[in-house]
Amino acid sequence: MAQNMCEIKTVMDPKTKLKKPKIRIDSENSAEKTGMSAERTVQMNSVLTILSDSIEKLKISLILPRLLERPCILRKVLDNTKYSHCLKLIEDYINERQDSKDETSSYLDYRLIKIIDFFHINTNILELLPGWMDELDDNDVSLLKAFKLLRWITEQRLNKSAVEELKKEKKIHEIFHENEKFKKNIEASVARRRELEEELRMTKVNYEKLVNDNIRQEKNARAEKNKLLLQLEALIKKFDQSIGDKMREKIVLEEEYAKQKKIFDEFMIIFREKEAEYEVAVVQKEQEEREQQEKKLAFFIMNRAARIIQRFYRKYRKAKKRLEKQLQKRGKGAARRKGKK
Repeated sequence: MAQNMCEIKTVMDPKTKLKKPKIRIDSENSAEKTGMSAERTVQMNSVLTILSDSIEKLKISLILPRLLERPCILRKVLDNTKYSHCLKLIEDYINERQDSKDETSSYLDYRLIKIIDFFHINTNILELLPGWMDELDDNDVSLLKAFKLLRWITEQRLNKSAVEELKKEKKIHEIFHENEKFKKNIEASVARRRELEEELRMTKVNYEKLVNDNIRQEKNARAEKNKLLLQLEALIKKFDQSIGDKMREKIVLEEEYAKQKKIFDEFMIIFREKEAEYEVAVVQKEQEEREQQEKKLAFFIMNRAARIIQRFYRKYRKAKKRLEKQLQKRGKGAARRKGKK
């Protein structure tokens, strides 16, 4: 009897960081069954890959308005990387939007679509912007969680359906081989064959019941998907309206800035004129103070020199008087000595 093994493993996709199912089927002498299981595996992986790519594109779409509002920060992050080409696209879009009088220009839409396409193709750019996802508001976070929940539900449903169908195929295969084995001895295996036929009938009934259950679950999943898509469209519409309000607010602020700048420029002209007059007055004042200080200094030096001269002159007169007295005493002594002789 052929033995069939089905192992379902969950691996991490390094690009999307989401779980993808990987189904491995080991079968002996059953090429037809292997082909069916492999085809289902490819279909499951395709569906989950599409959902994972959609989540990554949704992430980059949610932070794209913030990227356009802060191109300088984006330039610091992406400069000299393989994604630096988008900086030129964003710069052209911003310049065109500032120069264009019509904000609904089709050329602006064309540039914006090119930017969106670039980021959707290069979703790995999120690895260079780890902190930007934390700035999402509650509505954006809820939308992202809804898409992740949708992917998780789809993965669970697909895995469950794959396992059950493979079990059914395995059971039917076993019954078929047992039935062929007992056909070789019809007389000895009539009772056994009836039992197997009844078991086969019950298996088919259960199989049909399970198929109906799967169809019903698939319908419920499709209804839930449509509901989420409607919510997504409503959120996108609300997002577009919010962006329009922000753009109008930005235009009003730019006009107010231009008015204030004009007033400031006029003030700076008057200020520079007054500043030139003030500098001239300051220079004149400093010159007058310097001349007064020089006069005071010269007057102080003259007074100081006069006091020094007077002091030395008094000392000189005193010394001269002492010398004259000494000379007079010596002259009188000499005269006395001559008179005695």
